[in-house]
Amino acid sequence: PGYTKENKGPLIMGVASALTGLTLLFVAGRVWSRLLAFGKLAIDDFLVIGCIVLSIVYVSLAGVAIEAGGGRHASTLTPEQIQRVICYTVISWAPAVLSFIVPKFAGLILLARLLNPGRIHTIFMWIVSVLYFLLALGMLIMNFRQCTPVAAQWGGAVGTCLDRKITFSYALALGIASACFDLYLAAYPTVVLWRLQMYWKKKLGLSLALGFGYGAAIVTIYKCTTLVDILTLKDYTWAVDDIVLWTNIEANFVLIGTCIPTLFPVVKKLFGNSAL
Repeated sequence: PGYTKENKGPLIMGVASALTGLTLLFVAGRVWSRLLAFGKLAIDDFLVIGCIVLSIVYVSLAGVAIEAGGGRHASTLTPEQIQRVICYTVISWAPAVLSFIVPKFAGLILLARLLNPGRIHTIFMWIVSVLYFLLALGMLIMNFRQCTPVAAQWGGAVGTCLDRKITFSYALALGIASACFDLYLAAYPTVVLWRLQMYWKKKLGLSLALGFGYGAAIVTIYKCTTLVDILTLKDYTWAVDDIVLWTNIEANFVLIGTCIPTLFPVVKKLFGNSAL
């Protein structure tokens, strides 16, 4: 009886919705801050706005999958429910991947603007970024082309699919690359700031504000441990929701991290100079 009633769906939707809502507040704060400081938005601000839209779309699609039976054991669902869960989960991966990829580029643009790296470092930053983007693009393509036709992924058609070990290995490689990228985006400003001559408390505060990527990297590393669930379809509707949740958490951590360093004008307006 306990097995048939097990359902992770409500918990996952609750956490994902709450965290996405919190991130939306940070994005709103960033937009307000930029308008206060400059009277207009820059390209990285528009990237951030696009990312929160992607996160909301992702959570909405995940909600449809959960409504169909996601978060429950496959043996307790009808074949039609299982197909619907897999279909909407597969579709949701597109905004999911973009929602944690694109904010990194917004963060990179912000760091380049704030820290003004040298020419060689700038070239290095963008070469690494382009390679990472191509790796992520490959994941998006594989998501929809791993089966021919696409509907074969959820049993909607007869077809052939790649060995799931290939999908797992590629997703793991992207996860490791994401964690490394997050660590770089966090460590770079930390190193630069600690070389500057300023009061240590201010150094610490700025490093924490610019170094939220450490948390994102930890989340990404943990998410990689859940990827083993994609190796099997035996209980896909139960197992995949852990990946769904941690992908959302990763995206929100990265997005919040790109917003925090821009919030000083809002903090100053609300709390005065003493808060800085």
